[in-house]
Order: sequence, then structure tokens, then C-alpha cells
Amino acid sequence: SISLPTFHVLNLPLLRTYVDHGKTTLVDELLKAAQRSVSGGDAAANLAKLLREMDGVPAAERTARFRTVALIRRPDGSEVVTHGVVEGVIIDEPRGVGGFGYDPVFVPVDGDGSTFAEMTDEAKNAISHRGRAFRALRDALAG
Repeated sequence: SISLPTFHVLNLPLLRTYVDHGKTTLVDELLKAAQRSVSGGDAAANLAKLLREMDGVPAAERTARFRTVALIRRPDGSEVVTHGVVEGVIIDEPRGVGGFGYDPVFVPVDGDGSTFAEMTDEAKNAISHRGRAFRALRDALAG
């Protein structure tokens, strides 16, 4: 199984928007900017590289996961840390036009057989690593 890299920038107003209203535009834009800064901005090249490296790997061994760690450090130095994971498989060919990064080749185990790129934002957020991590963070802060 491989872990696919994701990068997260978090501030509380965006977190509230993300977990309370299912709106991901601002959060996704921050994540895309972070991903571009690390990958050199060539998501298509990264996706092609992944597919080349997995060429010939049997379907049963094409497992992958996305993991998000969400952390808030308060001014007093205390921290609240949560995480979210979504397990899935990498398919041979990209499908769908939504999402970004590895979404066109990642089929979550908890889904209906669609890639993240084929899902609506609502369906993706319900099972995604980010949705799980940020909902857990919201709950930890509320509790």
C-alpha cells in the first residue's frame, strides 16, 4: 500500500466553512497552492509518474491511502491533533474531471466505485481524509 501525499494549511474560518457547510472551494484552493509549491505545479506529470511506477502491479496490490493530520496550536502552546484516513485503490487510467492531484485514479473503498474526481463535492467530503480529519478536529474543539 502507498500513502499519497497531501498538504494542508488550516485556519479556523476555513475549517468552519469546510465542515459545517460542505463548501470546499477556499480549502481546496489552499491545498492546491501548497501542492503546487511542493510538486513544482505539474500535477499531470506527478499522476503520469505514479501510473508508470504502478504499471504491471496486480490490482490486488494497488492499494493506497490518503491521510490528513489536522492540528491547531493555541497561543498558550497547547495543541489539538486529529487525523483522517481513506483507504482505496489506484486504477490504471484516470477517470473524472473533478478534484485535483491523484483524485482521477483513486477509488475509495468506502465509495461506490467512482474515483474522487468523478464524485460530487458532497459525496467526496463525506468519506475523504480531509473531511474526516476536519470533522474530528471540529468535534475535538467542541468537546
